[in-house]
Amino acid sequence: MVDKATDTDFLQYFPEDKKPELIRLDSHSAPGNLTDHHAVNSSSRHGSVRSRGRSSPTKPASGARNGTRPVSASVPKLPNRPASAARPLSAAQLASTSRPLSGKTPIPGIRSGASSGRPVSGKNESPTRNGSPKRKGSVSPGRSLSPSKSQPASAKKKAGTSTKPKAKSPTLEKTSTKPKLQSQLSENKVIGQKSSNISNLTEDGLKIMDMSSQGMTAIPTTIISNPDLGELNLSCNNLRSLPTEISGLINLRKLDLSKNGIKCMHQKDFSGLPAELGQLKNLRELYISECNLPFVPPAIWALQSLTVLDLSRNKINVLLPEIGSLTSLKKLNLQQTSITCLPSEIAYCQDLEELLLYGNVMDSLPETLADMPRLRVLAVNYRSFCNIVDSYMENLIRKGQINSEHIPLVVFELPALENLDLECTKINTVPEMFMDNLQEFSLYKNFIYDMPETICKCYTLQVFDISKNFIRSLPSDVAELTNLTVLKVNDNMLEKMPNSIGKLVHLEELEMGGNKIRIIPTEIKNLSRLRRFVVDRNDIQFLPEEVCTLRELETLDVTQNCIKQLPISLYNLTNLTVAHCYKGLKKHGLWLYKNPLSQPPEEVWKTDKPQDIFNYLKKLKISQTENLQRQKILIIGSQGAGKSSLMDALVFGRARSDEKPSSKTKVLEQVPWRSENGVDFLVYDLAGDDVYTTTYPLFLDHHSLVLLVYDSSKYEDRGYYESVGKWLDLLHEHIPGNVVKIVGTKNDLFLDNDNELLAADKVWQRVQLHVQQREERLEDEVLRVQKDLADMENKLPENKDLLFSRHQLQLQEERLLEMADKPLRLLPGVSSLTSSEGLYGVEELVQDIEICAIDKHLFPHAQRYIPDQWNKLCAALKKKKSLFLQWDEVADIAIRFQVKDEVVAECIQYLHDVGEVFWFKHIPLLKDILFHRPRALIDVICSLYRHDTKDFLTYDQTKIFSSKGGLTPEEFERTISLFFKFGQISRPLLNCFWFYLKVNNQIFDEFLELLPKLNLCYTIPEPFVPSGKCYLTPLVVLPWFNTEKLLTNQLQEVWPQSIPTKTKQVMLHFSLSFSDADGLFYPLILQAQDLLVERTDWQNAVLGKGKNGSRILIRKTDTDNLYGGKIEICVRDSVLTNLLTAIREAYSLIYMIINQRPGLYCRVSVSTENCNSTVLQTLMPENM
Repeated sequence: MVDKATDTDFLQYFPEDKKPELIRLDSHSAPGNLTDHHAVNSSSRHGSVRSRGRSSPTKPASGARNGTRPVSASVPKLPNRPASAARPLSAAQLASTSRPLSGKTPIPGIRSGASSGRPVSGKNESPTRNGSPKRKGSVSPGRSLSPSKSQPASAKKKAGTSTKPKAKSPTLEKTSTKPKLQSQLSENKVIGQKSSNISNLTEDGLKIMDMSSQGMTAIPTTIISNPDLGELNLSCNNLRSLPTEISGLINLRKLDLSKNGIKCMHQKDFSGLPAELGQLKNLRELYISECNLPFVPPAIWALQSLTVLDLSRNKINVLLPEIGSLTSLKKLNLQQTSITCLPSEIAYCQDLEELLLYGNVMDSLPETLADMPRLRVLAVNYRSFCNIVDSYMENLIRKGQINSEHIPLVVFELPALENLDLECTKINTVPEMFMDNLQEFSLYKNFIYDMPETICKCYTLQVFDISKNFIRSLPSDVAELTNLTVLKVNDNMLEKMPNSIGKLVHLEELEMGGNKIRIIPTEIKNLSRLRRFVVDRNDIQFLPEEVCTLRELETLDVTQNCIKQLPISLYNLTNLTVAHCYKGLKKHGLWLYKNPLSQPPEEVWKTDKPQDIFNYLKKLKISQTENLQRQKILIIGSQGAGKSSLMDALVFGRARSDEKPSSKTKVLEQVPWRSENGVDFLVYDLAGDDVYTTTYPLFLDHHSLVLLVYDSSKYEDRGYYESVGKWLDLLHEHIPGNVVKIVGTKNDLFLDNDNELLAADKVWQRVQLHVQQREERLEDEVLRVQKDLADMENKLPENKDLLFSRHQLQLQEERLLEMADKPLRLLPGVSSLTSSEGLYGVEELVQDIEICAIDKHLFPHAQRYIPDQWNKLCAALKKKKSLFLQWDEVADIAIRFQVKDEVVAECIQYLHDVGEVFWFKHIPLLKDILFHRPRALIDVICSLYRHDTKDFLTYDQTKIFSSKGGLTPEEFERTISLFFKFGQISRPLLNCFWFYLKVNNQIFDEFLELLPKLNLCYTIPEPFVPSGKCYLTPLVVLPWFNTEKLLTNQLQEVWPQSIPTKTKQVMLHFSLSFSDADGLFYPLILQAQDLLVERTDWQNAVLGKGKNGSRILIRKTDTDNLYGGKIEICVRDSVLTNLLTAIREAYSLIYMIINQRPGLYCRVSVSTENCNSTVLQTLMPENM
């Protein structure tokens, strides 16, 4: 029971003239009978509170609004006491022990039980042992219920004297809400307010207060006097009016009064919202929906800073012209307000962007709407304008005997409107439209016979639906709608799909079902972004192959047509992952029902897995492919990536179980493979150890499919370049334009199985980023070179010395443009494989490989007619026992098989493509040499370059070094020390390397002549008269094994910076921008052997003496970046002609190497000392 004499201290926070009246609770009242907030709201205006009916103590009171289940108060049981000791609870006790009543408590600004953290039972519990009797009658304010007859006399007495002051027990003092209430109000907090909302601030640092659903009938003064309040939510309360002190909220930005009982009985009624509300000059948003307002409170018209006004779900019927005073308004919500028209003065709201009118039956729209330049959204039910169209008029409109005119013309004159929905509005014409921002337009289910021409002028249109009309044809001008992403022309009378449809390149959804279309134009191939293509219920005879190029298609619906055969290339549509399925309420995937299909047969295409259909078509494609030749596959990647296991999985269908070092690939392993579908391949497994790096250029083939393999179980984002990136750069440098597939192995060893697919996606994203960054650097470099060329052209008339520099820039521009035209052709996605016996993922990879092999666009050379004489010539060449054949010898053999002249080169190229021979025609020194026995050449290379060199060079392990090499242990140690330090091999040691090849002296000499041409080593001529110890005289040098570096402090000793006055110097600078310096440096120092008579080698430099006595220094400098290495060639000589000869030879040599690598680019500059650059220019050859 609330006692005014004892528990009214909280009333001191309200003004004297606005103190709320309290409801007195009696101990005879069951908690379930507490007055709900509907009763408070409906009776407070008359000064009384009425009960909504009787309720049982065991049944919650009914009457909660909005259909929510009412929550009855629950009072915890007190310790058992005699019935005579029962007494009513005070308001303080109720506030501290009962559960909040969802706004039912009549105490303004507080919600009882907010400080109680006890769980509440769903049943009503009586505060006495015997329970409380049912209530009879209603309770009026200021009066308590008379005690029940069954109540003890002591209880009756106490109930009758409840208004007298009495001392509070210590227990009740502890649960009193007064101290907590005072502290909360002093901090502008309210009991029942969520703590998470108290600390919220607006963007400009103002407070946000949420007072919704508190059951308030008045607002505490401390709230409305807070100048730091930015947002105030008073929704879902029992407020009838706002106090005039509301003007104190000078910084208020947002006010929500929705779902209250705000009074406004006439158009000039300020009793609900006072005129002082207009003083809130900073108020931007006002929400006053669902307040049962018959009129708009006039105080609103003074809020000229409002940008958002929500009056929805009231019954205002009429919107006054004063709406034009809200000139800053951007959003006006008038939904379900029973208005039928708008005042013309609304056009004064020039900033209005959204006007929401749904739920109203509009009779008309003012013509002034056309003068609103920012109105993007006009949410109105256009069907309401059809009320004037009776059945007779509708029939005339349907037949086209009269034009429809019931839609207001102003609708088509709104310049900023984005969405216009005229669905089912019974129109047969569209007037001229003046809409510059229209993005979505629907004419669904109307009586239109010809597509209005004015629509083709809506160039911003993105979504257009003209389904269920009587359209006979689409105009060619539809191609003008270049921004269109969705076009729906279902259920019309179309007989032809216009060819101009191919110009809608941004189209993502195209639906033309339910027409009479017979042919799909070939221009459909231009719609590369198309994801949904629906042409069901037509008369289509066949699907053109061009449909199979739409690789983004996720839905293809050709149900109920006349298609007899599916295009074989349909397997290219890999995004068709399901068949005959639904996604939501729409068909999804591939739909083929109700077609007379014979290919594939019914048992194949009646499935929910398109892959079954694709497999059938792919096998059919392979069987129908004529002259399909063997395809070469290169498997590359780092050591331990799983390349050999992948090869075994492809060829033998099993994983490699032997992972011992002895099983590692040496240089290259060749294995032929025929897939289950009969496609022939030759698989090259390139060894991944670093020692084989110099051998890669020999075997990277322009006509091969490259599988770039990485170990997904060990992959880390920071190690991307070592595992994937550097291999892409290698392919870019040597075979740009090749077809590449990224493969991740050992997926079953991935630590996080849930994210293994996500990891593959991340790798693919990094690959795409890698390629994109390379393209951007190429573009930047092209622009730089072109700018330098333009600047140089202006200076040339005055400075002829720039001719050489201009020529260099022209060469650089030509190379850059060639590189830009030949990017790697990366097959989409990363194939993820396991290393277990299940070999999950291998089958999908094989399918991808087979699809590539039969693709003429990727491998046009693989499908050509091969004469029988070519294969006979190949067999004849194989019979030759030598390591290689000279070209003249090959030509002589070819003549016997009627293969002559240019056909010989064509035949040999074919044999190289299928892996029968090696012909390195891109290397000038090898273009006249044919390696007709590829395995023999690989064995020679394996004898010198091997990852197990240290294990092989063990004296006690074999007797080769003592018997074949004739080396004592001491001599052997000195020999191998020279090898591991400088890469030098003497004749005795070379005999040991080639022991297993069983070479004689003649073959030995042939090998010495051949190896330098392969850019694998250089040889040192032996003196006619041997001198010194033979085992210490180097015969072959492998620079890769050289471990000695020329340090910066040593450079000054061997190459002083200061030179004598008479000594002249020319230095060539080569800066690499897209690869490291090793790719150019190693072949350069190998080929430099032909220019030098003396040399000293380091790992990063060569110092030598030229044939004319010139001193030459070749030096490599690396940077910390992935790219940007430099190579310098410096020549010194006192005789200018000797100097220029040496520099010219060096320059020609390095450019010969660059031309062998079509993806290698470097900047060239020249610096001179003690010599005239003009003389240098005149002595440069013309081709330089």
